[in-house]
Amino acid sequence: MYYIVKKESVLYSKFQFLGGLMKEYNKEALDLAKKLGFKSIRQERFKLAGGISSFYSETKPVGFAYAFGSKYPNDFFPKKINANKEILEQIKELPTLEVGDLNELINFDSDKNSPSGKYLFNPGFSIKKDYVLLDLSSAINYKPVKGMTEILTSEYQKLKSKK
Repeated sequence: MYYIVKKESVLYSKFQFLGGLMKEYNKEALDLAKKLGFKSIRQERFKLAGGISSFYSETKPVGFAYAFGSKYPNDFFPKKINANKEILEQIKELPTLEVGDLNELINFDSDKNSPSGKYLFNPGFSIKKDYVLLDLSSAINYKPVKGMTEILTSEYQKLKSKK
């Protein structure tokens, strides 16, 4: 199921606020990485925005361990040793947004909305200049909130491709 939230709605304003926080929190995490000499990061797992799950590096930094084993050989995270105490504290203090922040905004309950009982993390969404697009699995049991209008797949694809 695909939905559009138009600029005129109150819900659009809430998405704009959420999007602003996401950019801010992701920037703080990337700024910390750059301060530590890294070019990029992997955002904290299971978060909507912010935090750090790993730092990307071509070579293994001293005092760091592989973040995800051999699956991502260039992803590292500081080992829990005294030498990394300050870095680990800085990472811990980074702001994050929970997936629940998005789910609350559109009254989406991952547990209730899943027909199979499997946990659905969150709907896909894209914040554009004049609208917000949402992508929810057609298999879920969901009732949209005020401000959301269901659209056809073709319209969704067309709008999503616009800058």
